Amino acid sequence: MDRKLDSSLSSRERIQGVFDQLESIKSICRVPSISVGIIHEGKVLFQGSVGLRDVEEEQPADENTVYMLGSCSKMFLAAAVGILVDKGVMSWDDPIQKHVPDFNPLGDPEIGERATIRNALSHTTGLGRPQTVAWGPNGCAVVDESSFVQLLNHAQTEDQEGPRFRRKQYYYSNQAYAVVALAVQNVSGSRYSDFLEENIFKPLGMHDTVAGDRGIEACHNKAHGYAKLQDGSFTKIDTSSWTDDKNSPNLAPAGIRSSVKDMLIWLTALLDSQRNEGAGNRAIRELSSIWKAQADIGPDLAYCLGWYRGHLPSPGFGGISINYRTFSHDPDSYLEKYVIGRESPRKTFIGHSGNIAGFACSTYVFPETSSAVVAMANGLDLGDAADFAVKLFTQALLDSKPAVDIVELAKQEATHHERFFEGMLLDWLKFRDVGPREPDIENFVGTYEGFSIRINVFIREETGRLAFNFNSLEKSECDLEFYCKDDEFEIYSFMPLKRDEWLSRGMMDWDNYAVGLFYFTRDEDTGEVDALCWLYEPVEPMAWFMKSN
Repeated sequence: MDRKLDSSLSSRERIQGVFDQLESIKSICRVPSISVGIIHEGKVLFQGSVGLRDVEEEQPADENTVYMLGSCSKMFLAAAVGILVDKGVMSWDDPIQKHVPDFNPLGDPEIGERATIRNALSHTTGLGRPQTVAWGPNGCAVVDESSFVQLLNHAQTEDQEGPRFRRKQYYYSNQAYAVVALAVQNVSGSRYSDFLEENIFKPLGMHDTVAGDRGIEACHNKAHGYAKLQDGSFTKIDTSSWTDDKNSPNLAPAGIRSSVKDMLIWLTALLDSQRNEGAGNRAIRELSSIWKAQADIGPDLAYCLGWYRGHLPSPGFGGISINYRTFSHDPDSYLEKYVIGRESPRKTFIGHSGNIAGFACSTYVFPETSSAVVAMANGLDLGDAADFAVKLFTQALLDSKPAVDIVELAKQEATHHERFFEGMLLDWLKFRDVGPREPDIENFVGTYEGFSIRINVFIREETGRLAFNFNSLEKSECDLEFYCKDDEFEIYSFMPLKRDEWLSRGMMDWDNYAVGLFYFTRDEDTGEVDALCWLYEPVEPMAWFMKSN
């Protein structure tokens, strides 16, 4: 297929000319549908979709189909804070603790005293990532809103170089965003979902956009999130915990839903506000602060507040997506073959990607030409289809040279994603030792407490084998399999050993075999099991959970 772009064509013609490649991206990434929208020179230029929003009912996706935004939800939290700053009731540099008094991370009291709203929204609080603790297996919200701050207070705060906050180190944290949503609630006196609805969605006419579950069941054009299994069938993924309007710490970082049509309304309003700062729509305030670079995240790349920015040409375009494995595997080849606009004029981009089990979203604006591109997909399997769609249409829209073969890039990335799980499974098998006899499983039964949560280990009646859940939530249940034993630990595994299970249970954040292991210890005097350790984040120290009497 000829991937070259004809410069003599108009922007619309170039976009139409590459639209057929969207079907290829959908197939390569193994997702049911992709929807795309484009703004150019401040006006909607194009909307298009391929595939099914509902596989079982064979319902096609279109520009009104409502998808989950994943981390593109963060831009709405930044906008919410901007409104409160404009009203004079909050400041970007207010300590988080001023508005959430219980916020006081145990590992570094300085974070509680000094970390600001700006730090949280630019990922520079130094807080760790207790993501797999808060967002458990099977799409389960392990903690409710009332318990969230206590969980966050137990998050790790340092690395091998010492406390991260003192170095203002960029360290991506969904949970830091979550605590800002609580600050918005406390300052405004409204539920976070209500605040967005009344101050952003309604004023802008974003009628398809939903913060929370209220009204979504009545939506007749909702995309379901899916995983594609090895037999070629699709299975739905439960995402209800992330979109619960009674749990704002989950909703704010990743749980907003919207459509291409509504996101184009949003992006048009942003571009208008940039041109008319101070006189634009009341739903968008403090945009210059929101889009200002705050933390360096790579060469000519910076995180802002709910967005990141850089310039084309850059390998960092799409850098917050999961589509990084091709670059990591061979950076030199990527720079030579896949960087968009290598021979074109430098252009600013401001955007974000959102990747969550069952969904992908990618949203970018190009201020110099008052342009924007948004894409959404209802699957996240062999790469981020929304990111590839944005790259495909950005290249066509801006007539970037030389033309990059985005379909070929998608194929490369898909291969690396498939091999990644195979490599993780090989690591799991490499360190497993079935030689030692499994100990008496009765000794492991009990409740283990730490991180402000409970891990309940029990013997499953149907199988006679060990299993566990978090906080007595049935939805979080997993079986435990004896893994190995050494001088210090008796180790059990709950890591899915089949890619189908890993995807369908929403466990893509379990991206290291060690995250799926519990390390049990015994009391030296009594020989009784007294604790378990969990390496919930591979780059952070183990968390300890003590067995309660």
